[in-house]
Amino acid sequence: MPQQNPEAPQEAGNRVSAPVTAATSTVLTSPLDHILIFGHGWFQRLVLLCTTLAFFTTVLQAAAINSLACPADHWCRPPAEYAHVPAEIWRNTSVPLEADGVTRHKCLRYEPPLPSEEEDGVEERGTIPCDAGWDFDVEAASIIREWNIVCERDWIMTALIAAYMFGGVIALPFSGIAADRIGRRPVLCIWTFLLMFAGIGVAFAKTLIAFAALRALLSAAAAGVVVTSTVVLFEVTDTQHRALFCSCAVAGGALLAFVYQAVVLGMVTDWMAVQIVSMVPTCGLVLGVYLMEESPCWLLAVLNMQRAENVLSWAARVNTDPDAFKHHLSARRGELKRHQEQQQDPGGSDIFSGPQGARL
Repeated sequence: MPQQNPEAPQEAGNRVSAPVTAATSTVLTSPLDHILIFGHGWFQRLVLLCTTLAFFTTVLQAAAINSLACPADHWCRPPAEYAHVPAEIWRNTSVPLEADGVTRHKCLRYEPPLPSEEEDGVEERGTIPCDAGWDFDVEAASIIREWNIVCERDWIMTALIAAYMFGGVIALPFSGIAADRIGRRPVLCIWTFLLMFAGIGVAFAKTLIAFAALRALLSAAAAGVVVTSTVVLFEVTDTQHRALFCSCAVAGGALLAFVYQAVVLGMVTDWMAVQIVSMVPTCGLVLGVYLMEESPCWLLAVLNMQRAENVLSWAARVNTDPDAFKHHLSARRGELKRHQEQQQDPGGSDIFSGPQGARL
C-alpha cells in the first residue's frame, strides 16, 4: 500500500485557496488604464466640470420651454369695429361660458358680439372661433402670447418640441463620427460656438420659423457637446474613478439644471430674458472647453505621438505628478525599443498598446 505524502493535503489546500486569494486582490482595469500614466487629479476634475456643465446646459435648455411658454388665460380679441368696447364689458357680454357655467371660453366668441334681444326677451346669438386674435390676462411676454400659440394653433407647441428633439437626434451620430475623424477637442469647440450662437439667437428671434430653427440648432449643439465631453471624461478617467465621475456628471448636471430653472428662471417673466438668463451658465462651459486638452487616447489612436506626449506631460503637471509620469514614460520607451527590436516593426502606438506595455 503506497504511503501518503504528509504534505499533499497542504499542497492541495494551497491549490484551492490560491485562486480565492488572487480573486480578492484583483483590481479591475480596462484597456484605457495603461494610457493614463499622468495620475489622477485636477486634470480629470476639469473634464468632469466641463461634462457636468454640458449636461446642465442640455437639461436646462430642454426644460426652459416651460418657462418660455408660460400658459396664460386668454379670450377672443374684439374685431376692429368693436375695439372701443372696454375689456371687462367685452369679456362679460361677448365671450360665452364653458360647460361649467363659470369659466369664460378661450377660443370662441359670440356672433354678433353684442347682445341683440328679440321682443320676447330671448337672446339668440351663435358662436364662432376667434377671428381677430386673442387677448391675455397678463402683461408678461411669453412665446404663447408672442405668436398666439393657443386654441387651433396649439399644435405649434408640439411642433416646436418635436423640432428641438429632432435637432438633438440628428446631431448625435454626426458628433461621434466627427470626433473620431478630427478629434474630440475641435468638435467640442465647434459645438460650443454653435451652442452660444443659437442660444443667444433664440432670444432675439423675430419670427416663429427663426425661433424653431434656432431651437433645433441649440438642441443639436447641446447634444454634440454632451456626447463628446462624456467620451473625453470616459477616456481620461481610470477604472477606479470612471463610474463615479460619469455618474456625478449626469446626476449633478441634471439636478443643478432643475434647481436653476425653479429658482432663477422662475423669477423671470419675459421669455427673451428667460433665454438670456438660461445661457449665462454656458459661459462656464466655454471656459472649460477652452482649458481642456485633446484626449490622449484619440491622439494615440491616430498615431500623433508627439502631441500625445505633450498632452500627457501637461496633464501630469496639472495633476502635480510629473516625476511619476517621467518614470512611466521612460519605461514605455524602453518597452517600445525592446518590442521594435523583437518585431522589427516601428509601430509607434505600441508604446502604450503593445503586449509589453499593456499594464503600468
